[in-house]
Parts: sequence; C-alpha cells; structure tokens
Amino acid sequence: MNRRDMAKGAAAMLAAGAALPLDSAPAFRVPPEDHPHEATLMMWPTAAQVYGDAAFLRHTQNTIIRIANTLAAFEDVILLAASDWHVRLRARLSGRVTLWDIPTEDLWARDAGPLITSDGSRRAVSHIAF
Repeated sequence: MNRRDMAKGAAAMLAAGAALPLDSAPAFRVPPEDHPHEATLMMWPTAAQVYGDAAFLRHTQNTIIRIANTLAAFEDVILLAASDWHVRLRARLSGRVTLWDIPTEDLWARDAGPLITSDGSRRAVSHIAF
C-alpha cells in the first residue's frame, strides 16, 4: 500500500466515524456564575508572601470573614481552610458558613479551587491548573 492509498483509507475511516450517532447524554459543563447554586465556595487566605505584609494579610482575612457572613444571610457558604484555623474562624463566622479542612494559601477560589460541573442530573468536580 502506498501513501496515497493509506491517506484515502484514513480519510474514509474518519468520514465513517463522523457519520456515527453521538451519545445522546448531555455533556458535563460548568454553569455560568450567575446561575442558581446551592452554596458559595470560598478559600481562606494564609500566604503572607502573596499579600506583602502581615497587616494587609489580616485586613484581607477580615474582609473574607465579612464577605462570608454577608453571603450567609442569603445562602450557604463553604470556606476552605486548614483545620488549625477552624477554632478561630468558627468564633467569627455565621452558622451558615461550613468549614472544610482543605489547606489554602490564597482567596481566589475560582482560579485555584474545584469547579463543580453538571450534566443536568449528576455532578462532578473538575480542576483548572494555571
């Protein structure tokens, strides 16, 4: 078989495959940020090198607490933080803020946290690596 025959055969196989019916199950997708959701996922900032100095890190942490408590008045909030922070955080957080023992460094959950995907009936966790 020469290259031309092989190319024709490959093209025929590709064309035949393209004509096969696709699986009718919906694909998993990440819903838009403005769609209804069950909870807001947040991350606890701890890396001093990200924030430049201790005072700015404390200010950022206080802001995250205020945001979590404000959101918790309207919906459940999940805050990812290492377990050694939980006692201090629990004292300052609404009861509608759930703490998960997942160590974090920065607050950017959309960039570093899990993405929840759905096909309409099932959910899965996906991750983007920057």
